[in-house]
Amino acid sequence: MDVQLQLSLLTAQIEQLTADIKVLTDATLLARKTWLPPAEFAELSKISPITLREKRRSGVFREESLRSHQHGKRTDFTYHRDFALEDLERGGQA
Repeated sequence: MDVQLQLSLLTAQIEQLTADIKVLTDATLLARKTWLPPAEFAELSKISPITLREKRRSGVFREESLRSHQHGKRTDFTYHRDFALEDLERGGQA
């Protein structure tokens, strides 16, 4: 095998390993966060952000599953990764 071919194969392997490490790092960082913004929690729970909003408005989540943050007239929410997932599994049933 010539040197140029070996170099090309090594470069491809390094690029793949770099991509794999990024995926693992992103997954690890997401797993460590306790409070997630809506987009991240929706991704984790495999529902759309719109469905998540509808479920929040319909009372699926317990008080300990949500945090609200006032920004003037706007209210942002974060979701506790474990408690909110439990609430979704229960479907809001107490």
